[in-house]
Amino acid sequence: RVLGWGVENDTPYWLCANSWNTDWGDHGLFKILRGSDHCGIESEITAGLPQPV
Repeated sequence: RVLGWGVENDTPYWLCANSWNTDWGDHGLFKILRGSDHCGIESEITAGLPQPV
């Protein structure tokens, strides 16, 4: 789950949450390099858009 983005030490990243638990990564969160499509994060992402009723 992608929660946001940022820049740390001039390196752009995506902020993501894992689906395991908070013991993994940084309290369940991890950063992945933004702008290089690591692990297909930028080319394979999908999202839903709720429709009003």
